[in-house]
Amino acid sequence: MSPLAAKKLTAAQLAFFADGFKACRTQKERFGYLRLFSPTARIHYPADANDLLSRISRRTNCLYNEYLIDSLSFFSSPELRALAERALESDEYGFFYLALLEKNYRTGDGERIEKRLRALKNKDELHTATRITRNIYKANTNADCLLPLRFIYETTPCSLCRSYVIKLMEKANVLPSDIKTEIPFDSLYKLKKDEQKGKNL
Repeated sequence: MSPLAAKKLTAAQLAFFADGFKACRTQKERFGYLRLFSPTARIHYPADANDLLSRISRRTNCLYNEYLIDSLSFFSSPELRALAERALESDEYGFFYLALLEKNYRTGDGERIEKRLRALKNKDELHTATRITRNIYKANTNADCLLPLRFIYETTPCSLCRSYVIKLMEKANVLPSDIKTEIPFDSLYKLKKDEQKGKNL
């Protein structure tokens, strides 16, 4: 089901799908439902978070868990905070677990998020981690964001991601002066400027 179609579902239809998820006997059966209840579709699982958490796989970093954690990122609870805490402290947990911080953030998490970001060596994983970190600080605007967002700004080759983290640092009033100086020379800024010139011709 496409995200657009998912958004048109009624409360009764969402409850029907939630019941279907709970009735599933295997991870393979549940996987399809998790694609519906995810940040990509922006559809909130309409029942209890424990329905999801109790069905987490023992294979810590499998794709099934990645989708399940995505679906749990809408929820706040002591259990989810505890799981996020373990992910902050241990590289044994994939970075995707930090999506739980979107609703379970605590002051001081920024330094540990940056540490987890620095440990990532795979370019694709770093790009996914960038999206997760942006979502965390979109939901939790505070000065804690400086360390992880500055790291992303300095390491990502994606000009769009740099644009997003600049806006987040501005919103939190922590945008460093050296980055302010660099902004006019960023490729995305220059591209927008050239586009604007074209429209004015």
